[in-house]
Amino acid sequence: MSFNAMAWAIKQDTKHTTSKFILLVLASYSDENDGSFPSYSHIAEICCCSEETAMKGVKKLVELGFIKKEKRFTQDGKQTSNRYILNLSLIHIS
Repeated sequence: MSFNAMAWAIKQDTKHTTSKFILLVLASYSDENDGSFPSYSHIAEICCCSEETAMKGVKKLVELGFIKKEKRFTQDGKQTSNRYILNLSLIHIS
């Protein structure tokens, strides 16, 4: 967990409760490169929402520029969980 990522995420105004919670979850899992890769089902479980709601929340965070989403694949070409990179240079303080 990155303290800087959590401190950044808690200050951001995402305009929506679920998006804010998802941003905090991603920040709590972030590594030294500000990236994390929880699955949609894991995000949904932590946020007490459906996977569809988690997907919509992630999509909104991407659209607003809070995160970048990179698709990840196994060696045999199957998609696995996405990697999410926090945009710590973006500041939307409420």
